[in-house]
Amino acid sequence: AASEVLRTELYTVRVSVVDQKGRPVEGADVTLKPIEVIYAKASVPVSAKTSGEGLAEFPLISRGNYSVSVERLGVEVFSTHIYVGYHPTYGFREPRVKAVARLDDLSVAVVDGKGRPLQADVVVSMKVSGETLLTVKTPDGRLELKQIPVTDYVIRVSVATSLGGSVTVEETARPGDGG
Repeated sequence: AASEVLRTELYTVRVSVVDQKGRPVEGADVTLKPIEVIYAKASVPVSAKTSGEGLAEFPLISRGNYSVSVERLGVEVFSTHIYVGYHPTYGFREPRVKAVARLDDLSVAVVDGKGRPLQADVVVSMKVSGETLLTVKTPDGRLELKQIPVTDYVIRVSVATSLGGSVTVEETARPGDGG
């Protein structure tokens, strides 16, 4: 009996997302958008969230040129292009992208005049959009935001005084700048 192998021009694109410290990023939004597709008649962008290992996979992708973008909290933190399949000039390359996303940590510490931690109400907002990321009461004045887009944030802190009032302080901070 004769046996035939029919090879398709379909591939699995794998995107690995890490932050600026090399840690895998879970829950990032990865989008693969067709630029020029060789065999598919119609093609639309496809999206996937990264796993706990920072991986997103796109199976059954037709040969062609694609853009790859990564978003976190609605902010694009990485973008590139990839050719999928056999290229007449470059040959075949495994369709993999290692995305080092512009993500880092932001640490907030609320202290009194002598550097002692204070209980505080903290509001963190994106400076450009004004969108509130987090509102929290910290029992020890410490807050750690992990793997957030490297952009400017407004940190608004309110501390109750022993005289019944409160003191509010506002600062602009950027992840990775040491606080």
